[in-house]
Amino acid sequence: MTKINRKNKTYKLNNLPELINNSFIFNNKTGLTGSMFTRPVTNTLRIYKHYAIVYGFDKNNVLWMIENNVNGVECITFEDFLNNQNNFKIEAYINNPFTSQLILQRAKSKSKSNAIYFPDDFNCEHFVNYCYSGVSHSNQVQVTKSVLI
Repeated sequence: MTKINRKNKTYKLNNLPELINNSFIFNNKTGLTGSMFTRPVTNTLRIYKHYAIVYGFDKNNVLWMIENNVNGVECITFEDFLNNQNNFKIEAYINNPFTSQLILQRAKSKSKSNAIYFPDDFNCEHFVNYCYSGVSHSNQVQVTKSVLI
């Protein structure tokens, strides 16, 4: 798989950017670090979604996201997450600071492991579900496999 070239700087989770705010408000709802965003995957007719979790805002008011991709688990800008699309959805608002920290701990632990991105076994959805529940799972992969079998 080819590495992704980003428009903006990226960070590994052992060297995250300093935040000034880990919360956001969207559609009159407040979310914290760990809230889940999705967007359609390019060239899949909107069948598949790309997943990431919110990290927070830095001193320049840049929103940072944590995702798993072919570069590994990394922190990217919201602009890079959108990938030239304006179509995104907030799948889950995290509003509990304890849950927020647990999700971030799981993200960091997975980034330190030897888990390598692979579409069928450890994709962005596997990663986000692991961060949320401690169990790596992808409904998209399961549905695709059930259709193909």
